[in-house]
Amino acid sequence: MEPLRRFDRAALWEGHFAYYREEGLGPWQRQEVPDGATSFGFALQAAHFAHGMSLPDRPLEIWELGAGTGAFAARFLRALARIQGRPEPRCRYVLTDLSARTVEAACHRPDLRPAIDAGLLIPATLDVLAERAPMALDGQPIPTCPDFVIGTYFACILPTTWVRLRAGRWEEAWVVEGPRADAEPTWRLVELDERFPEPALPAALRGWAAGVESADVPVSEALARLLLGQLPWFGPDTVLLLSDFGSLAPAGHPSLRHKPLTRYGDSLAQGQALSFLAQVAASGGRGVACTADPTHEVQTIATWPDARDLAPAFRAAWLDRAWGEEQADLQGAARMWAEQGGSQRALRLYQRLFAELGDEPELLVEAGKVALRAGLLTQARALLERALACMGGSGFDVDFDLGRLCMAEGAWEAALVHLGRSAGRDPHPITQVNLCRVHRARGDGPAALTALHAALRLDPEHPAVRQEQALLLGDRP
Repeated sequence: MEPLRRFDRAALWEGHFAYYREEGLGPWQRQEVPDGATSFGFALQAAHFAHGMSLPDRPLEIWELGAGTGAFAARFLRALARIQGRPEPRCRYVLTDLSARTVEAACHRPDLRPAIDAGLLIPATLDVLAERAPMALDGQPIPTCPDFVIGTYFACILPTTWVRLRAGRWEEAWVVEGPRADAEPTWRLVELDERFPEPALPAALRGWAAGVESADVPVSEALARLLLGQLPWFGPDTVLLLSDFGSLAPAGHPSLRHKPLTRYGDSLAQGQALSFLAQVAASGGRGVACTADPTHEVQTIATWPDARDLAPAFRAAWLDRAWGEEQADLQGAARMWAEQGGSQRALRLYQRLFAELGDEPELLVEAGKVALRAGLLTQARALLERALACMGGSGFDVDFDLGRLCMAEGAWEAALVHLGRSAGRDPHPITQVNLCRVHRARGDGPAALTALHAALRLDPEHPAVRQEQALLLGDRP
């Protein structure tokens, strides 16, 4: 018989964390892991909640857990600046991830560079399981405590066990080692008070399952410490906000029966039971609020010190609004119609999205691309110029697509200006290919050759670069 291990200590978790530690941005670039909860709509809701906690004497200290690509950070900072009516948000944002490689790559985002250069954003590494303070990339610990901690798709990646109630007795999932670690578990009797030294967990399990004969629930001790504010870098007034996959179902509901972990690439994800998480926070004396619509794909929970009353702020940001879900619906439908050739319908859906979220450069550029591909040049220019007008100091690149628009219009000199700015902001082989094409159209062979060589230095194997090389050089090297 192979030895059994508790489910949250199974070997598969080691591969899960190695995947995030070693792959950098690869999981997101390959679209292996979800990113819907990092959208501008969700960031705007989180920013409204944060704005309700603004401090009169100093900027808000905000930490993000498991920041990945930095997309949520960039969108949150744009959203908070808009709400505050400032060119730059009044806050200090500590962007953390388990992997230094991932953090370093995220710092190259053009729309994060201005915040990093201004000292508003501090990149750092943080291993929540080690319970140490985050470390800046220069190796120095972050000496402050956060006022507000945000995690999107973070709760679902923490090591989790399963506990179930059967005939008045509690049982825990155990699994065999090795590649079968995510197979059907063996259930062993467990004494809750011995198994979970944190008193809030046994109390929460008993309180959550009171009155039902049978119940299954995922339990993460690391997540419980977060919800209870027990990590050493939490301050006495720290507020936590987590948005993730999860169920609002009560104890005993069939949808909460034990199920295998979800795999994304070589990572694992475990949807949480928000009704149980709320019970954990309440059992530990924390204030707590959750989203309430079971049709939403992403659910959100916030906890705070019981002395504070943030329920009204949570209601205003998360119950009275659903911008994140609305963006998912409208943007998803717009992309579908655009892919199927229904550009006009796609653009109408984008307009509905702007009516909900306001002008957001990333979405305006996306809509502008749809109009440009459809040959709707007037609409494309209007959308891209709106994006340029609202980007402020975000560093977001609108010039690339404005350059493409000018190429479609035959406005070669204007195309050079926009593509030159784009190349200076974010060197990319396609930008150099476009510059090469513009120079060819203008009859400037030497300048075209210079742009081609720049593209070859960036990515000599890119199909567009190879195609342009064949057109300009033929068989010459």
